[in-house]
Amino acid sequence: MKVYLQNFKSLNKSFGYDYYEELLSQITAYLNEAAHRNVFRYIGIEFMIVLEGAREGQACDLAAQILERFEHIWTVWELDCVCSAQIGICSCPAYGEDMTSVLKNLDAAVSAAGEYGPNQYAVFDSKLHEQVLRSHRRRPDPDCKEFKHPYHRRGCGNRKSAQYLKRL
Repeated sequence: MKVYLQNFKSLNKSFGYDYYEELLSQITAYLNEAAHRNVFRYIGIEFMIVLEGAREGQACDLAAQILERFEHIWTVWELDCVCSAQIGICSCPAYGEDMTSVLKNLDAAVSAAGEYGPNQYAVFDSKLHEQVLRSHRRRPDPDCKEFKHPYHRRGCGNRKSAQYLKRL
């Protein structure tokens, strides 16, 4: 499970770094308490919770519980703030055989949760997996260079469209 916190750049600008770190400390403590497991701060405002042996339903229940807390105000040094979170859930090994694929799939799930609005979660499932596969097919191969090749319509002096050719 990946928890991504929103609104943190504005909180850091508004209240300062020390406030920001104290708020992250409170959130980390809450996540540890709610998950009954170790919570790992991943990158800045992202947290990972490894739910070894948990079923998808249990992960969804935990996500809903965590997001319920984000519907309420956080108080640091008698200053109230509101922040929101998106949560991505990915089952292993069903949708991730190695850590790289798990992290990519969690990112896709967090992104999907963000499309639903604040304080949402999404599960990386077969539907989301197909969307990711389609988006990868559309991306150009980094080892190829694209060249535009205009072609002319017969009997017409103007360029009608362009074809893309790839060369190694």
